Amino acid sequence: DLKVGMKSMLGYMVRSGLHYLMPRFVSADPATLIGRPEYTMSDIYNMMTEQGTLQKHRAINQRIRHEFFERETGMVQDKSNSYSIMRSLTVVVPLAACAVAICMK
Repeated sequence: DLKVGMKSMLGYMVRSGLHYLMPRFVSADPATLIGRPEYTMSDIYNMMTEQGTLQKHRAINQRIRHEFFERETGMVQDKSNSYSIMRSLTVVVPLAACAVAICMK
């Protein structure tokens, strides 16, 4: 889901920026800790569980699977999408995120 992906990316950026400014008060985003030798995957999994990130994404994935099943089996009809708006968001949001990251340096 594009909307959820953009919100998650923005949340990661905000958390990373706040951790950079106030490391004592805001913990680092677990996604940024992947690959660091001092953290195991179980540490990161535990952090993501405590923050509620995994539960949120599991619920979203379940909803997407359910909607796909309903469309594929003909239980519901496709509704018209505003494809051009979503397409423009995939360009505008990352550019805005890069601008925010550059300004924070």
